[in-house]
Amino acid sequence: MIAVFNTARACGWVKTLGGTPWPLLPVANRPLLDYWMETCSEQGIRSVQIVLGEDAAQIEKFAGDGERWNVTIQYTFARPDENGIDYLKSVSCHWKNGLLYICGPFFLRRRQAFRSAGFQALEACRHDRVGEPLFLFARSADGVADLLYGGAGSARGLEQI
Repeated sequence: MIAVFNTARACGWVKTLGGTPWPLLPVANRPLLDYWMETCSEQGIRSVQIVLGEDAAQIEKFAGDGERWNVTIQYTFARPDENGIDYLKSVSCHWKNGLLYICGPFFLRRRQAFRSAGFQALEACRHDRVGEPLFLFARSADGVADLLYGGAGSARGLEQI
């Protein structure tokens, strides 16, 4: 399974909070991105791809190579004309064993919910905001394809964990 964190999405409200990129904004004194990486580590997801935008240097400096979370990070840059769905379709060879995708300031429930079985019980699900996935999860290539190409996915999957 691979995790793809799309940090390139612009969030207009962030400018009012200062110069910190939204993935690095603190939640309980820790950057949001730190929670995502920790979730990957706890769930056995070792391959992470971070899609970068204008705040690339700050995000790369924070995440590094992923060693502190026991994951391997690959960085890529978003194309200005490409949305999240198009990007995921273009990297289909990477999600043949499943996908965890987050695009935007999405806070997973407190870690107590993520027991060792965590995502094992989670059905394929997609949660959209303004027609684009904010969160997408499936354990198989077929599940991911269904969610990306219009198949029926649960919009309540996160409640399972």
